[in-house]
Amino acid sequence: TASCGMAFLRSPATHNIDRPILSLYRFAKTRQGQPHAAFIPPYNRPSLKLFQRHCRHVISANHLDRLHVRGRAHTIRKDGQSLVVETDGPTLKARRILLAIGMSEQPCWPHWARYLKYNGGRIAHIFDPDFKRDQWRQARRTLVIGGGIHGTYLANLLTHLPGRLSERVRILDPQPELLHVWSHNTASCGMAFLRSPATHNIDRPILSLYRFAKTRQGRAHAAFIPPYNRPSRELFQQHCRHVITANHLDRLHVRARAQAIRQDDRFLIVETDGPTLKARRILLAIGMGEQPCWPRWAQQLKEAGARIAHIFDPDFKRDHYGQARRTLVIGGGLTAVQT
Repeated sequence: TASCGMAFLRSPATHNIDRPILSLYRFAKTRQGQPHAAFIPPYNRPSLKLFQRHCRHVISANHLDRLHVRGRAHTIRKDGQSLVVETDGPTLKARRILLAIGMSEQPCWPHWARYLKYNGGRIAHIFDPDFKRDQWRQARRTLVIGGGIHGTYLANLLTHLPGRLSERVRILDPQPELLHVWSHNTASCGMAFLRSPATHNIDRPILSLYRFAKTRQGRAHAAFIPPYNRPSRELFQQHCRHVITANHLDRLHVRARAQAIRQDDRFLIVETDGPTLKARRILLAIGMGEQPCWPRWAQQLKEAGARIAHIFDPDFKRDHYGQARRTLVIGGGLTAVQT
């Protein structure tokens, strides 16, 4: 949250780690919480500082820190009725194990980028544990690899930092336009309204999308649904185009795919299937959009010519399945339900 400059949470104050739903509101009125008590609309989103203070309070009050075993799991084996977990610290035993492992320690690093990182290159992933956002404010030439939501937002942010010229920032992405994969994937699953609120957008002012919805250009697509005032996909896309055009972000787009990176005395040299690029620093904003999860058995069926597709495949066309008499959707999440 610090790496991406988050000052206020993206979720409401009722989303916290305590059991009572109003716990954070009550904490904000206490002597410990009052100095950091700040909320912004919509839906009363708390400041990051208040949320962190509340987390520390809950952890301390419930002695959760005493439950913490500092170690990294390496292997798990079964021993009679118990599960034995080998770590880089103590060996643990349990009857049941709950995995609550997110993607925060697994940012997407292409092999060519990983090699450069291990050899001391000036390259970082915004979700790396050691990433420090302030170090990038003075970078003279920055290349953002990835033209999705995060990459486009980062480029917009970087070009508006004091003393930063847009000529010193580039976005490397092989697609014909910025946000192309996002647009394709949201269309593929039939998304009509976003799953996130209107305050989550690629512009710097948090209320930018609301203001755009009142303009002549945005009014025709201005539609929001509860909860949290979620905008229509069409409005969000029109706003993205407006932000990209108004800030000339499309001029920063280099349409090519990174293939290798090497370092000389002064620069990082990025070999692509197009031009060769130079940068002082590189930010990876590569999501999972081009890496749909294919189980092994599904891959084998696809290679054998079976009528099986992943909705996030680049060549997936939703209309082709409208005439199918029987269609099986494998997966029970939001995307599966929308599809």
